Amino acid sequence: MAGVQLRRLVLRGCSGLTATGLSKVAECCFLSELTLSDCLQISDHDLLLLCQNLRALRVFHLSGSFHNLTGDSIGAIGHLPLLEELNLSHNKAVDDVVIGAICAGCTKLRFLDVSACSGGITDVALNHLSRCSGLRQLKLNYLGRITDSGLGSLSDQGLLHSVELRGCRWVSDEGVLILVEQCHDLRLLDVSGCERVTNAAVTGAMDIVDERSDVLEIVIGGTLVEPNQLYLDPKGKLKIAGKNLCSERYRPDRLERMMSSREDRGNWDLHGFKGDCEAQARAQATLENDDPLPMEDYVLSYHRMLQRGWLRTGADFEDLSLSSPDVPPLPHRFSSYRMA
Repeated sequence: MAGVQLRRLVLRGCSGLTATGLSKVAECCFLSELTLSDCLQISDHDLLLLCQNLRALRVFHLSGSFHNLTGDSIGAIGHLPLLEELNLSHNKAVDDVVIGAICAGCTKLRFLDVSACSGGITDVALNHLSRCSGLRQLKLNYLGRITDSGLGSLSDQGLLHSVELRGCRWVSDEGVLILVEQCHDLRLLDVSGCERVTNAAVTGAMDIVDERSDVLEIVIGGTLVEPNQLYLDPKGKLKIAGKNLCSERYRPDRLERMMSSREDRGNWDLHGFKGDCEAQARAQATLENDDPLPMEDYVLSYHRMLQRGWLRTGADFEDLSLSSPDVPPLPHRFSSYRMA
């Protein structure tokens, strides 16, 4: 280990990295940039040790689904006073309390990505973020519990340059307009896949930014905005991009959307399900046919695993049997299973 001389260390996806290696990383007290995204064996003890020793960190990436991390250790990131850039995307343990702890301690934070941390982040977290005066870039993609009210609190900060809200189901025209009105330096607002956003948001934003010095680009793909019904001054301060950057696989309401779709109802195989169980059939088909996220967990019931021949009666959970000719091979990116 280079120790004192090491300034930047990227260990993305190192699944074999254990407490032994992480204790060595913690000795590099002058590290300014550290990436541990998808290092699945990291534990609360490891992260607490890193946050205690690496006080010079300015960039920290801890993206992924970590089974051994809780909010207690992630909140300790708030003890890194020089931190400017933090990526916690896809981390299921991140919640409002964690965001509050980070906002209280990381006063120099300029960039934060909490995309797809949908379980515990609500409008309360946005209220915490409104007190981060240095925050300029914020990624809030695929958060199913934030609303226009939370965006109203967030906009009190007023200094944001870039906000991403892809696939946030409760974001509407009201939230868009309050962000545009309050954040005078806003240059990018991505609402791809926000299906409550309409032409009213664009026309309202056009009037708000008309006298500003900077151009604002709003990404409206996958919304209810109809560009052919809008007139935008080519020389004006508002630009719209029709591209849809929202990924369906990351949406927190993905399964619900698939179950509610009626376009291909006739293609669902309901054989073997008792009674009116179309929703269950849809959910099962989704789990079998969907291209899974690299670090996503799928919760399969004990009964269903026995039925499929994936688990032998009386065996430990780790004892998987995939030899049955009736069982298709599992997708290579399935990382783990856990019991329901």
